[in-house]
This record gives sequence, structure tokens and C-alpha cells, in this order.
Amino acid sequence: MHIESKSTLRRFFSMKVLSFVSLLFIVLLFSSCFVSVFSDVSPFALGAPDYVVSTNVELSQAVFNAVGPTVIAFDNDIALMIPLIIPANKDITLTSNNNAKFFKLIENNDASTIIVNNGGVLELAGIIVTHTRGATGSGVIIQPGGTLIMSDGEISGNRASFDYDRGDTYGGGVNNYGNFTMSAGMIFNNTANWGGGVFTGGNGVFSLSGGVISNNTAQHGGGVFISTYSRFSLSGGMISDNTATTYGGGVSSGGGTFVMFGGVISNNTADFGGGVYDSGRGLFVLYGAGVISGNTATIGGGVWVNSGATFEMSGGVINDNRVTNTSSNNGIGGGVYVAPSGSFSLSGGAVSNNTAVAGGGVFLTNTGIFELSGGVISGNIAEYGGGVRTTPRSNFSLMGGMISNNTATNNGGGVSISGNFTMSGGMISNNTANLMGGGMINDGGSFSMSGGELSNNTAPYGGGVLNAGDAILFDGMISNNKAGTAGGGVFIGASSRNFTLSGGKIFSNTATNDGGGVYIYGISNFTMTAGAISNNKARNGGGVYVDGSRSFDMFGGELSSNTATNTGGGVYISDRGNCSLSGGVISNNTAVGGGGVGVATVVALDGVFVSDGVVFSNNRASVAYNRASEHDSLYNSHMGRNVVWTTPFTQGYNNYDISYTSGTPITSPEPSSSPTSSPRPSNTPTYSPKPSSSPTYSPEPSTSPVSSPEPSEDGGSGVNGFSAREVMVICVSVVILTVVVVTVLLLSFRKRGAPVE
Repeated sequence: MHIESKSTLRRFFSMKVLSFVSLLFIVLLFSSCFVSVFSDVSPFALGAPDYVVSTNVELSQAVFNAVGPTVIAFDNDIALMIPLIIPANKDITLTSNNNAKFFKLIENNDASTIIVNNGGVLELAGIIVTHTRGATGSGVIIQPGGTLIMSDGEISGNRASFDYDRGDTYGGGVNNYGNFTMSAGMIFNNTANWGGGVFTGGNGVFSLSGGVISNNTAQHGGGVFISTYSRFSLSGGMISDNTATTYGGGVSSGGGTFVMFGGVISNNTADFGGGVYDSGRGLFVLYGAGVISGNTATIGGGVWVNSGATFEMSGGVINDNRVTNTSSNNGIGGGVYVAPSGSFSLSGGAVSNNTAVAGGGVFLTNTGIFELSGGVISGNIAEYGGGVRTTPRSNFSLMGGMISNNTATNNGGGVSISGNFTMSGGMISNNTANLMGGGMINDGGSFSMSGGELSNNTAPYGGGVLNAGDAILFDGMISNNKAGTAGGGVFIGASSRNFTLSGGKIFSNTATNDGGGVYIYGISNFTMTAGAISNNKARNGGGVYVDGSRSFDMFGGELSSNTATNTGGGVYISDRGNCSLSGGVISNNTAVGGGGVGVATVVALDGVFVSDGVVFSNNRASVAYNRASEHDSLYNSHMGRNVVWTTPFTQGYNNYDISYTSGTPITSPEPSSSPTSSPRPSNTPTYSPKPSSSPTYSPEPSTSPVSSPEPSEDGGSGVNGFSAREVMVICVSVVILTVVVVTVLLLSFRKRGAPVE
């Protein structure tokens, strides 16, 4: 064969072999990285470990000899006589040399199993850190400046030793003052007074993105406790089935910062704050996809916000939590409990399907603050305040969002208020109370409404609102609510408080018996200066029903298009009631008797006053009467001279505008468009029994436990380790670099081997 041809052939085969070897190397490297990243095993553990150890002595020697990142694999369980120390400038990974089994690192004496010193880095990638039965000590202690990375394995069966310097026990599983990152594995069945699973103090940082913290026990923070100045970030994983005998079954914050944007806190139990307890100057932020669910407490089933603490929720879910009623605590705050001087703001997410005696969704107590600008409070159940319950001196602001589909087995399906409540937006809708206040009950508090909507709620008394406090409606709408007995839109209760309508609408509400729009009961007053009461329906008093010794005072606004199937399309006045009309328009109302204003008897006319400037228009009734002469004096003293009456009537005692049946019947009542006459109503209209007594309100749950002192520590920050994502990035970078190098070598080889012309 020609020499040049042979040379060319050799170069061709050499390049083929080199290309094949390079390609094989790239594939193996990439596959290794891929498997290591997407399995729960350390990427180092799949390769050959730097040391394989079987005894305490071999383990200690391997740590001592480690230079740079070092992988130490266990060949069997190892019992310690003294804690394993990870010194400064050591980067150690502990794993098992058996892919099917986690080997144990066991401390036999009353000491912690592992201590990571300042500057040391430890990764747990597949071993079990534990103690022998009866021995005490944390699983791992991370000193300020130390770093623990948990990517697999277990920390279990540890019980923290008594700290004589601080006078208690801290961190049964992990006692962290440095930097702790957990992406997989389990921390379970550990015990301490503070932080059964994990305690983070000083300036420590704990980041949980995966794995499980479960079945741990503590007095404060069954799963996790974070102290003043420390930080906890929860983006994944689960904190479940932990128990705190006092505060924070899942997580307890003693003044630190807790940010939750993923993961689940579920099925934890505590006396106060089943899921989360936020205390001191602590900040708890919940957003994203975080879930707090199925937790149980006597107060604050999902979250407890203690005095001085702040809870900001813009996403996530707090659902299916519950509180239990005990002899010492009244089962308050199924979803969230806000203590005096605590603060809760809800701008997104959902507080749903929680259960309590009072405050199924949220319970707000003395001087606590709750601001609702978005999100949903729905499907919660309580005796009082299915959605929200507040006590005196508290402050609740509703600016947006929705309180819907909640249930009260007693009062206040959506909201039960005894403090200050301002509503400028949002909706309270589709709630139900079995007794009073389907949408809300104002039980001695202060209610101001300047926007939003209170609609489609249901109760026997006060389908929309039952008011037994001070209330003023500037704007907004109370609409489409239903009362099984009285007060479809608003029931004004038996106290000597006032309800003022100065704007907005009470619209399209219904009562089975009395007061489709508004029912005034007892010694309460209702004043109307503007706004509209329209399209409401009831048997008596389609728009307004006045019962008791106080009055309905109308200075302006519109009372229109209301319907009574019996008496008083616009307004019904009982024998003891008073109606003073000084301005406004009463129009297009319809009833059998008293289309505009209906009275119980002729005697009740003494309680009706109409001033000049009032306009009656297009009201309808079944019959009309001329005024009898014996009532001229009463009429002249109670009726203005320049009142506008429904055309063509020139005076008000006519049954179209004001019901009157003592004069001469008008056989062809005007106007001609009047409906076909119904049978003449009785002088004393039939009226279903009114509430026999003042509505009874159950006493407030007043328990506000005093929080125990929180520990405070100082310490340094930790050093971050590589995450799985970072490892993947490194692997891809190596592959790209390898391709570039091989390509350059091939091109260089080809150039050097080119034949000479």
C-alpha cells in the first residue's frame, strides 16, 4: 500500500479511537452527575470514598487526616465514647458503604453525638445519628460559624442534655447556632424543652427545602424552635406529628424571623399554636405554596400570633386546623389567634375549613390588629364568629378579599364583632348563622362601612347584619341577604346603640316575617340621612320594621320599591314605635295596607310624623280611605303642609302613603294604574310573634395565656454548602469544558498530521 495512503489511514483510525474514547468519557461523566443529583444520595457517595471505617478509632483518624472535601463511608454501626468533633477547616461527608442500609453513629454517654466547630463543614449523606437508650445529648451541635448539610439519613432517638449555663435543654435532634441546610432525610423521635427536632439560636440560620421533621417532643417548639435574631426558611419538606406541651407544636418562634414559601406543617399538637407559635418581636411571613394543615391546640389551632409579633400572609393555605374546648381555655382561633398587641395582615392565600368554639377562621383579641386586603376566609365553623371573631378594643379592617361560606352554630356566620371594625372593601358573603347575624353580628362594638359588599348571607335574625353596637354605613351594599324571621338586611338589636345610614344601599334583602331591609327592635334607633333602602321584601315592613319604644328617623335618602305581603311596603310602625320623616323620598313601595307607611292600628298613627319636604310617590296598596273628621287634629299636628303625596292624593291618611282605615272608603282609588283591589285589610294587621326578649349574647372567651420567657443567644453566621442544583451546574460545566478541550485536541492533531505536498 502506498506510504501516504497508510499514513492517512492511521491518522483516520487514530482520530476515530480518540473521538470514541472522548465521547465515552463525556457520557460516563454526565450520567454520574445526573444520577447523583436526582437520587437522594450524596454525589460523592456514589464514587469511591476517601475512607471506609468500621470503628470509632478509624473514624476519628479519618477526620483528623482529611484534607479538602473528604468522604468517609461507614462499613457498619459505630459506637462513640466521646463526641465526634468536626474541626475548623475540615469538610467532611459521612455516608454508608451500603446503598441498602443506613449505618448508625451512636453516642453511648451523656454527650452530644457530633459537634461541628466554627469553620467546620459536615454533610450527613446516609447515616443515622443517635444515642443509646437512656443516654442524653443532642444529635448534632453546630457551633457559631459551623455548617451542617443534611442530604440523606436520619437524626433520631436523641434527648438533649441539661444546659447548666442556660438552665434548660435545647435541640434534641439538632442544636444549631451556625448554618443548617436540610434537603432530605428525617429528624424524628427527638426530645428537648426547646426545639424537640431542631433548635436554632443566636444568629443561626436554618433552611429546610426537603425531608421530614416528625414525632419530636418539646415544651416549646415540638418540631422547630427559633430564638431571637435567628432565621428559619421553609421552602419544602414536611414538619408533622410533633408535640409541644405549651407553645408551637410544629414551629415556635421566640422573636426570630420565619419565612415560609413552601412545604407543609401538619398534624402537630400544642396547648397554644398547634402549627406555628409566633412570639416576642418575631416576624412570620407565609407566601407561595406553604400549607399549615390539620394541627390542633386549645387556642390557635393553625397559628398563634403573640403580643408584639407580626404575621404577614400573602399566599399559602391555613386549613383544617382545630381548637378544642377545655376547662381552662375556650377553644378560640381555629385558623389564626391574634393576642393583645399582635398583628396579622392577610393579602392573599386562604384561611379555610378550620374549626373552633369562637373564631373558626381568625380570633382577634384585646388591642390585636387584623388587616384583610386580599385572600379568602372560607368554610370555617364556630359557635361564635364562623369566619372572624373579635373582642373589645381590638381593631379589624376589611379592605379587600372575601369572607365567605363560613358557619356559626350560634351568632355571626361571617364575622362576630365586639371591637372596632371598619369595612372599606371586600365581601362578606354566603355565610350562615343558626341564630343571629348571618353575615356579621356587631355585639357591642363599633362598625363603620364605607365600601364593599355584605351579601347572600342567612340567619333567622339579621340575615346580613345583626347590630347591637354602634354602626354607620357611608357606602357599600348590604344586599340579597335572607332572614328566616326578621331583619333580612339588618336587624338592629335590643341595646341602646344606634345605626346610621348616610350612604350606600340596603338592597334586595328578604325576611320571612318582618323587616325585609331593616328591623328595629327594643330601644335601638335607626337614623337615615342618605343612601337607599330598596327592593326588599317581607310580610310586614318590606323596607323597615319599627318595633319597640325607639324610632326610625329619616332625614334624606330613598326608600323605594320595597314590598310587604301584608302591611307597610316602605315602613311598618308597631303600636309603640315611632317614625319621623323629615326628608327624602318614599316611592314605588307596595303592600296590601300602607304602601308607603303601614301602622299596626289607628292608635299607632300617633307615632308617625311627616315634615315638609318629604316626597311620597307611586306607592301602592289594595284600598284607600278618606280621612275621618275625628282625626283632623292628629293629622294637622303630625303632617306638614307641603308634603308631596302619591298622585292624585292631597293628604297622607289614604293607605297608599300612610295606612288608614277609619274614614270613608274610596271606591275607585287613584291613580288609575293602581293594582286590582285585594280584600280590605283588618284594622289590626296580623303580625307574627316578634323576638320575645332581647337577643342573648354569650360571654366572650377571655383567656389570654401569658407567654413564657424566650431564650436569647448570640453567635456567628455559618458557611453555605453545595446544593443539588449547584452540583448539577458544576457537572454541566465540566461536560462543556471537556467537549471544548477534546475538540481543540482533535483539530490540533489533525493539523500536525496533515500530509506534506
